[in-house]
Amino acid sequence: MKENILIVFDCFGVIFGRVSEDWLKIHLGNERGTWFQDVILKKGDEGILSYDEIIEMLSKETKIDKNTIKKEWLKKAVPNLELIDFIKKNKDQYHIVMLSNATLEFINQIFDENYNVRPLFERIMISASEHMSKPDKRFFELIIKESGENFDKIFMIDDNIKNIKAAESVGMIGVVYKDYLSFIKKIQEYIKIRL
Repeated sequence: MKENILIVFDCFGVIFGRVSEDWLKIHLGNERGTWFQDVILKKGDEGILSYDEIIEMLSKETKIDKNTIKKEWLKKAVPNLELIDFIKKNKDQYHIVMLSNATLEFINQIFDENYNVRPLFERIMISASEHMSKPDKRFFELIIKESGENFDKIFMIDDNIKNIKAAESVGMIGVVYKDYLSFIKKIQEYIKIRL
């Protein structure tokens, strides 16, 4: 029987490498890349724009072929094998879910076509399906509610400090993901884990 503990993982920057943020800054510069991330990608994260619509806009703005952009984004979605191994070893002991800002098309391609990570999680909640995104507090409340139990401890593992602060505001224990070793050290302060 699993312990009454929920561990919520972010996807990009945690389970997989950062994709859009770095790419945008390289091809659009810091100011325009940040604007595109905060305005256009947020619309994708919230299901207002599709992955293909975003790629079309990027192609027009950067003059880079759409297929090239898609290939480059997929190359950046490198799995964090140490963290995936951690989840495999601990998923029978703890409730483990994913909460991610993303378009459905991109997530489905990575999860179903490139890597088989769905079985690692009891639940995967994607922002585009819920029409809300982190750091909206309601998104964190929803994953807690949808996970269906009153947990003794709930962790949010994310690489974005804004998301961590929002998660903590609804009672989650925030763990800023920087690297695998610091994550292990931090989580061991609260629970016993299998390594």
